[in-house]
Formats: sequence, C-alpha cells, structure tokens
Amino acid sequence: MKTILFTQGHASQRAVVRLARAGLPGAIRALASHAVDREDILDGADLALAEPAHPDPRAIGAPYADWLLERARAEGAHAVLAMRNRTALVARRADFAAAGIRLACGATTLEALEICERKDVFAARLREAGLPVPETLGVVDEAGLAHAISLLADTGGVCVKPATGVYGRGFWRLDPQADAFAH
Repeated sequence: MKTILFTQGHASQRAVVRLARAGLPGAIRALASHAVDREDILDGADLALAEPAHPDPRAIGAPYADWLLERARAEGAHAVLAMRNRTALVARRADFAAAGIRLACGATTLEALEICERKDVFAARLREAGLPVPETLGVVDEAGLAHAISLLADTGGVCVKPATGVYGRGFWRLDPQADAFAH
C-alpha cells in the first residue's frame, strides 16, 4: 500500500483525497495536512496532520520544506501532493527524491512554476502548444485595461481576474452597459 500526503490546500483538498481513493481503491493510505483544524478539508484522510501556522517560522519557505520532508519521512509517505510553499518545495525536489518521495507541486522547475503562476503567461504557453484557451491579456494599469476591453468587447464578454491566484477569487465580469466608475 502506498502512502500519499496531501498538503494544505483549498476546500477542494477533501475532494482530491476522495478522487485518489476512488481511482486507487484500497491501494493508498491518505494523509492530509492543514494549518487549521478544518474537518471539511481533512475529512476522508486516514491521518490528519497539523501544519505549522503563522507566526511559526516553519509555516513558509525553506523551513516549511524542511518540516514537510521530515513529516513525509516520518509517516512513510511515498508521494506528496503540495498545494502551498511550492517555490521552496520545487527547490528541494532532489531532497524529496533522495528520500524516495515523489513530489508533485504543479511544476518540476522554478521557471515552470513561475509560468504556471501567471495566468496570462500560462495561457500564452497553452496557445503556443495548440490548445484552445480564452484570449488572455496581461494588464497593469487603467490604460491597459481600457485597451484590453476595446480589443475583447466583441468576443462575447470580458472578465477580469488577478494575474495570480486560484478559483474565483478576484473574478469580475464586466458589464458593457455600466459606466466607467462601476468598472
């Protein structure tokens, strides 16, 4: 039986654990970790682990990578699916591999992780690979926003979201009938 450690993520962490169990019935021992005791997220794991929380210095960066590697070793994890502190974890990929632990954290190199973190850059790379993606323009100021809206206005609607982040946080659908102040 393989042990997989699913680190602190969003509310979807529980669903990811359940999908892994469904895809590999009886084949995995699921561990889940979070900095907050969140039954809604940790439910479904064989073991829930408490991650370091702020202001604990182990909550971010290299100290977090040290903590996670230590916990994964202690629990006999074969794989770690990491959702946060991914930059520090990618930098420590070789240490996890040396311990016999596969590390999945969205990318295998710092460069690839940076591409994945920027929605506009990631969309451009997907388009270059021939995949269909919505037109995505990076904007940094009001003039750039006005220009992007003018370019996209006839495409069936314009939405705005942060260059980085996940899910719907910061998502706005612009109403072409609204005045400039509403935008």
